[in-house]
Order: sequence, then structure tokens, then C-alpha cells
Amino acid sequence: MLQRHMICVALSDLSIAVYSSEDMSLAFRLPVFTYPQTIFWSEEAGLLYCGGADGGIRVYNLDTRSIVQTIYKVRHSEHTPLQQGGGVLPVCCDWQHEDVVTCFAVIPRHNLLVSAGLDSKILLWDLGGQHKFRGRLRGFNRGVRVVVYASDHELLLAAGFEYHGMAWDVNTNGLLMKYVCTCRAGWLARGLGGLTCYCAGLAVTDLRWWEYNSCLATHSLL
Repeated sequence: MLQRHMICVALSDLSIAVYSSEDMSLAFRLPVFTYPQTIFWSEEAGLLYCGGADGGIRVYNLDTRSIVQTIYKVRHSEHTPLQQGGGVLPVCCDWQHEDVVTCFAVIPRHNLLVSAGLDSKILLWDLGGQHKFRGRLRGFNRGVRVVVYASDHELLLAAGFEYHGMAWDVNTNGLLMKYVCTCRAGWLARGLGGLTCYCAGLAVTDLRWWEYNSCLATHSLL
């Protein structure tokens, strides 16, 4: 959040602390109402997204210092949205996260927000506005750790708690590739410097580069 000179930190007291990056003073706090598992700033939408331990997605406007939308699965045991969601009516749709939300990504060209979680769901939403549900990507069964958008090949890459990574075509939402590993993928990032390869971080004992065209590991470190 360099343009706004702010640093956001998710805290275990069920809040997000927002600091000034100029003097590191506390500017304000945002309520989360559950444990904030991950936070993500979208420069395109001008909004802060927080993935919660309850499977909810809370959307914040930092200018007004308020929650502008809450997306979570309503259960019969929950209290009213006013008590649990900061006073914002939850969005009703067929697909909601049912476990911890672990990560976000943005696909600016298609105006999409991507969320993923331990429930193995990768969900697509309109970026900004009412965040209308746009679809779901399938492939994982044991949860998703991280999602990354690779603009050079129009791919959405994901790594989970299984022995492979996956890549989907963002134009068709079709699964294109599966990167087979020998141990659980820890993180994922696209190649830098114009290279046509992607890097999948596995356990602390392995680091591999994958060639986009062949889906084969070109070399390994450690």
C-alpha cells in the first residue's frame, strides 16, 4: 500500500491494525469479528480484503475506515449479521467458503477477485461493487495454500496441501496443467525477468523451476 503510505497488520485480537508507513504510528483499527487469517490489498478496487477463520471474506474501505461488505456462509447457529458481520448483510450465493480463507489474488484484465481456502474451493468474484459470484475452479481436495495470477500466459496458478500444483486458463476457467511434485507444495510464484517458467516452492528441502510449455521441472535447488 505504498501509494496510501499505510501498513496493515492482522492481529490475534480479531482486528486489523493500520499504521502510517511514514512514522509507523497507529492510524486506526478495523474490526474483523473472527481470527484474520490473511489480508490482501487491491489497488485496482481500492479495497482491503480479509479472509477469516470462519470462512468469511470482509471487505474494507480504508477511506471511511469501515466494512463495506461481508461474504460468509450463514449457519443456523450464528447470530444476526449485525452481531457477527459488522452490521453488513451477508451476500447470498450457492458457493461460499466453509473453512479458513487462506489467500487472494486479482485478475485485473477480467476484473476478477480470486479467493481460496482450506475447504479446497477457489472462488471467482467481481472485483469491487457487490462482488458478484462468478464461478469456481476445481481440482484440489485437501485445501489451497496460495493462488497466483500469471498475466504473461493468462493463467491462474495454485498450490495446495497435495503433491501437485495446478494452472487454469482464466479465459475459459478450464484446467490446463498439473505440476506433479514429490512432496507438498509450500508456495508458488510466477517466473520473473520475462522467463517462461514458474517456480514452485516445495518443502524446505526442495525448490524447483517448471517450464511452462512442457510442464516439466527444468532444474531443482537444495
